[in-house]
Amino acid sequence: MDCSILSLVGVLLLVYHAVKFALQVIQGIKTFILPSLGFRKDLKEFGSWAVVTGCTDGIGKSYAKQLAQQGINIVLMSRNLEKLQKVEEEIRSEYNVETRIIVIDFTGGHEIYQDIGDKLKDLEIGILVNNVGIGIGKNDFFLTYPMKAFNEQINANDLSTVMITYIVLPIMVARKRGLIINISSILALAPSPFNATYPATKAFMDVFGQCISAEYSDKGIQVQNVTPGYVSTKLTNYMEKNWLVPSPDRFVHQALGTVGKEKKTMGYWSHSLSIWFGLNIMPVSMRDSIIWNIMSSFKENASKEKTQ
Repeated sequence: MDCSILSLVGVLLLVYHAVKFALQVIQGIKTFILPSLGFRKDLKEFGSWAVVTGCTDGIGKSYAKQLAQQGINIVLMSRNLEKLQKVEEEIRSEYNVETRIIVIDFTGGHEIYQDIGDKLKDLEIGILVNNVGIGIGKNDFFLTYPMKAFNEQINANDLSTVMITYIVLPIMVARKRGLIINISSILALAPSPFNATYPATKAFMDVFGQCISAEYSDKGIQVQNVTPGYVSTKLTNYMEKNWLVPSPDRFVHQALGTVGKEKKTMGYWSHSLSIWFGLNIMPVSMRDSIIWNIMSSFKENASKEKTQ
């Protein structure tokens, strides 16, 4: 009798995990394969303007250009006027859309946002991409960094997300539709030594996005939290591109295809696959050991660069 019960429990567990795996495969097909076949959401439905922060290179620039490619006008926000003007000219010449640039140093405090609302209030803003984010230098122990660096990083990565969302969200709510995309990081999913505050700021963006979604989804507001793995950008020292490290353009093209399909996405198929394996199959101790070794190697390389 006991053996029969144990056998039944074993079969039920096997069926449960088989069904769970099958559903995950189906979700993966819907998220990454169908969009490549043209089944993508028309993002112009949200509105005629998009705001992109941290948009002069990397993932932010790719979001700005690919949204413009779909006929959406772009507000570019970053701190370097020369780079902003260069991106603005690229977008205007390639996609024939309207653009506006706002020079803003996101490492500042709340006072830098006082006049931003006036610059945006006349626009039909349907999409906000909270992308701006900074590191605080080479990987090292937490206590080696000056306190000022943490303040600037939190301002740039988190305060910017809260404040720009606070400014743009009323425009979306009044129109009863809008899309907010928060760019988090794979590093926010597990302990990341020698880099403690960057993953923490990105974890904040994820939770903040979930809370805004819970509050405003019934008002037509969609929030998507994107959690990229490594992408070949300035922030990753332009890592060599391969199947696991895409270019910003490849990453963003696939990530935009997930809009309307996932509220929380890795954005890229290989990143999703690696995280699925790391969180569901790999033992936690092994995962943490691998992360420790990777981050330690980054720290050692940074130390060597300092001594050269």
